[in-house]
Amino acid sequence: MNNSMQRANIIKYTELEKKILPFFNALPHDVPTSWMIPFLNFIEDFQYLQYILNNITYPNIKPWILKLYTLFNPDLSNPIFYIISSLFHILFIAYIYIILFYQIYTNGRRVISKRSLKIFNICYLIMHKYLLSIVFNFFTSCIYLCKKSYLISGIPECSTNENTLFISVEIACIILILIFNYLYVNFSFNTDCLSHGKSYGTIHITNSYNTVIAKLVLALLQNFVPVYLEYVGLHDKSYLYSLIIINIVIFIYLAYNQVIYQPFYSKPVNNYKFAVYFSLALFSFYTFLICFLKINTSSAMGLISPIIIPLLFIIGYKYNDFYYNKILKRIYKKFNEKKMITNLKKATSSDELKYNPENFKKKDIFNSLERISKQVYIKKEIKVFKNYYECDIACRFLRMNRDIESFLLMKKLYEEGMTQFKHNANVYIMAWYYIFSLKKFYKNNNLLHKYDEELFKADDILLNAKDLRLNLRMRFLLNKAENLIEIEKRENSNNITNNNIESSIKLEELKHNAVVIHIYGLKEIKELFNNLKRGINSKDVNSYINSINNISEFQESAFSQYKSIIRHFPDAKDILNLYVLFLSDVMNRDDLAVKYYSSLGNSNRDKKSEKSGKTVIENSLISIPHSDDHSSNSGLEKDLKRKINLKNIMIKKYITPIKSLKLKMNYCFISLIVSLLIYFLCTYIIFNFAKNQTGNIDIEMNVPVTVIEGVKGVRLLSFSLLLNNTNGYNKFFSEVYGVNFFLSTFAEPVILSTMNNIESTKVFEPVGEYAYDSLNIKSISETFSKYMTNLKYCLNREFYNKNSTIFDILFEPHFKYFIVNSKSNFEEAFKECMNYLPHKIINYFDTLNIVIIVISVLMVLLVLMIAYITFVPLRISTNEIAVHIFRTFRLISKENFEVIISDYDEKIDSLCENFEIDKEIIDKSSKTSNKKRFIKFLTYSSFAVVILFNSYTIIPTINAIDDVENLLKLLEKSVSRLTIIHKIMFFTYETIFQDRSIFVPNEPERILYDLISTIENVQEELKSGSYGGPTFDNYPSLNYILKENGCHRLMDVCKDEDFQYDNSYGVSEELSTLPQNELIKEYLYYVKNFLTNIKDFQYVQLELISKENLEIMYNQVLNDNFFKLQENLIKNIKGGIQVANYELIQNSIVILDDKLTSLTTITIAGVILLIFINIFIFERAYRGKIKEMETLVSFAFLIPQQIINNNEKYKR
Repeated sequence: MNNSMQRANIIKYTELEKKILPFFNALPHDVPTSWMIPFLNFIEDFQYLQYILNNITYPNIKPWILKLYTLFNPDLSNPIFYIISSLFHILFIAYIYIILFYQIYTNGRRVISKRSLKIFNICYLIMHKYLLSIVFNFFTSCIYLCKKSYLISGIPECSTNENTLFISVEIACIILILIFNYLYVNFSFNTDCLSHGKSYGTIHITNSYNTVIAKLVLALLQNFVPVYLEYVGLHDKSYLYSLIIINIVIFIYLAYNQVIYQPFYSKPVNNYKFAVYFSLALFSFYTFLICFLKINTSSAMGLISPIIIPLLFIIGYKYNDFYYNKILKRIYKKFNEKKMITNLKKATSSDELKYNPENFKKKDIFNSLERISKQVYIKKEIKVFKNYYECDIACRFLRMNRDIESFLLMKKLYEEGMTQFKHNANVYIMAWYYIFSLKKFYKNNNLLHKYDEELFKADDILLNAKDLRLNLRMRFLLNKAENLIEIEKRENSNNITNNNIESSIKLEELKHNAVVIHIYGLKEIKELFNNLKRGINSKDVNSYINSINNISEFQESAFSQYKSIIRHFPDAKDILNLYVLFLSDVMNRDDLAVKYYSSLGNSNRDKKSEKSGKTVIENSLISIPHSDDHSSNSGLEKDLKRKINLKNIMIKKYITPIKSLKLKMNYCFISLIVSLLIYFLCTYIIFNFAKNQTGNIDIEMNVPVTVIEGVKGVRLLSFSLLLNNTNGYNKFFSEVYGVNFFLSTFAEPVILSTMNNIESTKVFEPVGEYAYDSLNIKSISETFSKYMTNLKYCLNREFYNKNSTIFDILFEPHFKYFIVNSKSNFEEAFKECMNYLPHKIINYFDTLNIVIIVISVLMVLLVLMIAYITFVPLRISTNEIAVHIFRTFRLISKENFEVIISDYDEKIDSLCENFEIDKEIIDKSSKTSNKKRFIKFLTYSSFAVVILFNSYTIIPTINAIDDVENLLKLLEKSVSRLTIIHKIMFFTYETIFQDRSIFVPNEPERILYDLISTIENVQEELKSGSYGGPTFDNYPSLNYILKENGCHRLMDVCKDEDFQYDNSYGVSEELSTLPQNELIKEYLYYVKNFLTNIKDFQYVQLELISKENLEIMYNQVLNDNFFKLQENLIKNIKGGIQVANYELIQNSIVILDDKLTSLTTITIAGVILLIFINIFIFERAYRGKIKEMETLVSFAFLIPQQIINNNEKYKR
């Protein structure tokens, strides 16, 4: 009857529980050491201060106080710190789950040492319990770290795919931490209720998961919510009050849970914890008040906080102490009242039974009156406990007083609790652990024999608990209780130590698992023999191969389990016997079977193990000869030697083709990796070159316009020198000096280094008034040097004397050099500066495109080659081998098959009987795994992954090349406008001066009309994209220049003089700040009006033959409204175009930089992926095929020697 009750109360654990519970059962509970606990608790609670004391709630708090309170909030502005921290946290999370999954994967077969578990537990408790706020702060800060991408290298920008992946990793880490914390909270307990560890929580609420969630919410409020609100544009001071209110609610909730549950065994620890949450909640409320009253800006408020918090802490500590004592007084008072009432009830009942009606009437009337008067009080129901967890609070006196009277009082209290909360399994579980803990204490101190054992029996309590509704934590505690009972039984029966008991339990569990796999292997071999008996057909070869694959898996699994058990338990002779049987009957490794059988020695042939020895020899299909003489002459018999040699020859013969295919496959993978590395190197070198040259592109593209600007400045400077006009000289000297500074400082080093051997066009070199100008062809660097020499001469030229004539300036070679080449020579000479580097980069990109296409085709061909090797020759080879071997079984008669099958049936029955394994369950269950199907799926998936990876690697690179090429084309077209516009400006002056030494009549006007037409065509091409490149509409980031009003400058912001508007000559704010294209259109409109005015003779145009004529025209251009307006408009046009071009260059740098970063990451990931796929998928698949062939050959040799000897055809 009792056995049937126990079976009815057996808890059926799920597969996941069976694998996880042993791991948490094995975790030690004596770490960290006791001296570390107060220190770690203080650090854990000190981290809360950063959430209520910061520069948002107290803007003027002293910096040293702020640093003290935010000590544990990591600053991620340092890239080295960020990278190291990220790697550490990710590796630590991986370490945690590797340990957990190792336990689940091995199903506890491979023992994790206690030392490893202790280290694991210490690291986990420190990092993910006491320092959990730091960890959450780090990951929540990383979610929107893209806002700091300009500070930390390698951080992707927001709204990119890389950033989405980055955020996903951070969120995944947080989720993994939460999952393992949940498991740890529900499964890690110190069930010794009398433990000296003060930090341990009670069984009913050991480590509250609410604290974990609270830490995560606080970290999100501190690091994520403000950044997110700012990101979506909702960031204002009103959110501050919401955050403080949430903080108040969180800390009040934690304080309420603490004071109600009193979750720690130690009273001082409970007082301390409540004081922490209580002080934080009230201080948060205090912070809310001063923020609401707007007095939080005072620095004094930050100084007061260190005083307020300790005062609140002391109040909270005292209050929890008072509340705890009050709970105990109420419980004991109610318990005594109920006990007294129960005694009165018992007394009344005994009186009524003791006295008959006659005698009962004779009792003292006063006693009867007293009983009657108290009848109402007796019927009153008294509840001793308000909640089930008060049962534990009332019994904690046992930690200080452990005598038998205390034990009996504890039992009475828990009996009352089980009566009051009879449907709550927590009470039963806590009662059992209290009883067991004190029983263990008495036993360890040799006191148990003094008392009746019936006092400590608590099996009924566990049985009652199992009948109730159980959650995950309760099931774990009951599982742990069952393990403790089993250990106690073994200690009592064998009188051995606790460690040995645990070891023997582990051994039996491991042995049972190994034997089950052993039986499955025998069963699979038997079924294959049964299939072969029915007839051997080539169409059924695949099903036979599947059976061989299943046998191979069982061989590998059982072999590793037996080896692990023998390694950890070398003295277990019964395991060696089973291992020998397995090697002989399943693995067909007769050499190993003889070796291990011989190692058993004489101990296996005494009376005690006679039955085992007989089982090994007689129950084996292949007899294993044994001799005490281990010399070569008396070793293995000739038949056995011949059999082993023949088997090895066949294995070598059949495995060699597979190894050859495997080698070819490895060569293909190596070629694949080399191709990827070549692609990476080519792309990296060219992209890095393009990135490094972007600064030079910006400089070289501005050379032609600066040269034209210098021509105009030198022309007007020369006139100022001749006329001794100081105001004009100062103005134009500054212009020429700026040109000289840019060209000599920035342009000259670039041109001399990159364009030294590039041939320029023809440039005139004046030699004086009485000789013809020479027309020379030089390199760009030589032309540039000549230009700079003349420019510096003009800068250093002093004022001409009053007797100088106009011809002194017109025919002076240094000044004439600029005007004589101003028509088109300078433009043609330095035109290559705009094209050279962009065209060079584009040519490199074209070459890279060809390399990428070739490598991508090569990689696809290599993948197809690997697929062909894996699926065609390998399958053909294995099928041919299988067909050849299975055909030999046609020579075996059905009677012989029956003998073999019956022998295997006997073996299965013997193992099932000896180890009490239900054979029906073995027959019904399908233990064959889907490993082969899974590997096949992985193999197919690997090809898809490699091809997708190839596409993911190649296509973004080609897109990046196209993007950069389009940017360069647009940049080249855009910058050409500056040269044209500055030439227009220059020729407006020459239209006035009419220098007949250079220009024919009306030539400057014709040039102006051509330039206006050219710039209009360029504007139209940029708008439509007809030039063969993109339009500005493809780059919305430039809308603030192209579609919005404003003032723009490249090297600096617009200064005050840029906003000095004068409507007297048309420089209005509305006109000067027009969008770029409209501003150019307005400028061309004013130039056309200027040409119209020239035709209408509204400007004085005199021949440039005297200083007087020059002075009249010179003063005219200095004071004319058009030229003043033109100067202002050109300045704004130039600033806008240069800023737009700079933005385009920066955009190309971002594209190249992102691609270089992603390319490096993708290449490293690709190499790792390919190596991973090769080692863990394809190598594994080929190893599986090799193992399959070895198993197939071994299976062929499982036919008993007697049958082979009687079959001449088979022997041949």
